[in-house]
Amino acid sequence: EEAAKLLPFPPAIEMKDLCYLLVPGLLTKWYPKYMAHLRNEFKRLGLHVTFSRVDTDQPVRVNAARIRHEVLELSESGRRVALLGHSKGAVDSAAAISLF
Repeated sequence: EEAAKLLPFPPAIEMKDLCYLLVPGLLTKWYPKYMAHLRNEFKRLGLHVTFSRVDTDQPVRVNAARIRHEVLELSESGRRVALLGHSKGAVDSAAAISLF
């Protein structure tokens, strides 16, 4: 928890102000506990975390559109959304930002 205070957030934003969208990497469906530890740690810290419903076997553009939809859905609560992608999930997230 002390380490979280060292992260470089802008002065007006705290970790608890954000909603975190975890975007998984390729072949995630074969690993049911993928990122479970990370999700649990976020929840332990009292952070709002959601696991993206992208199909990692799909092309980047398809997943980028899905991520856009999820970000818009999550932002309806008034929170900013932080995208955290692993492996292909980072590529899908970057595409969502650049395309939409």
